[in-house]
Amino acid sequence: MLGRYDDIVASTFWIKEGYAAVVFEAYYATGGDPVKQGSNKKLDNSDVFGFFIQPTYDIIPQKLQLVGRYSYANSDGLYGVQGQSRYERKVTTKSSGGVGDSYQSLYAGAQYYIHGDKLKLMAGAEWAELNAPKGDSYDGITLLSGIRLSF
Repeated sequence: MLGRYDDIVASTFWIKEGYAAVVFEAYYATGGDPVKQGSNKKLDNSDVFGFFIQPTYDIIPQKLQLVGRYSYANSDGLYGVQGQSRYERKVTTKSSGGVGDSYQSLYAGAQYYIHGDKLKLMAGAEWAELNAPKGDSYDGITLLSGIRLSF
């Protein structure tokens, strides 16, 4: 996905104070060619701007954490923003192919750390909206749960 742009600029700011932390990230991508391969032929070469804000709060330090996130992306064309592959693209493939001109989502959840970031339980809910032409937009809520394992 990122290889389709000529230039990408991103910036991240992270701050932590006591039990609370917040991450701010913004990006701008420009140029490139439309997607010529893969399953999504409608994705164009529009310039895209986006950001996310992710606050966290440790209820029990290093054990139980609340997580929130707001994400936003906007393109200067009708098909420059792509929905998440697991959800939005699967239900908006009829006419738009799961792409549109803007996307936003709001997530709230919790993480229970069993062995730091290497093993944790995660659960939450996410509302997302993908604005697409021809009435093939997505507006829905997803409930998520899982076990994250990394080594």
